[in-house]
Amino acid sequence: MEKARKAFKDEDYKWCIIKAYYSMFHAAKSVLFKLGYSKKRHIAVLIVLEDLERKGEISSEFITDFKASMTSREDADYHYSYSKEIAEHEIKTAEGFLDEIECFMKKRYDKK
Repeated sequence: MEKARKAFKDEDYKWCIIKAYYSMFHAAKSVLFKLGYSKKRHIAVLIVLEDLERKGEISSEFITDFKASMTSREDADYHYSYSKEIAEHEIKTAEGFLDEIECFMKKRYDKK
């Protein structure tokens, strides 16, 4: 996330969007690894997140955010479609998503 924020500050909105999404992807991937899965593909991460949402362990809002950020990242990376407004939105979305993942991990794995 630090690199996404720096890219935003540097007005490099394309990389801001990409880095914000990848911060979400890697955080979600850590959930998969913690659950014992070894898949690393974007769609595999999404499927496991959707399963956790069905079980009531994470909010559906964050599944929607993850999907939207995946699309924003693809648009920025492959279609050169990005803007300051999208980058700003992606930073806020990623921050909320990272907080949700952290809460999930604490609830599920902290035995304190």
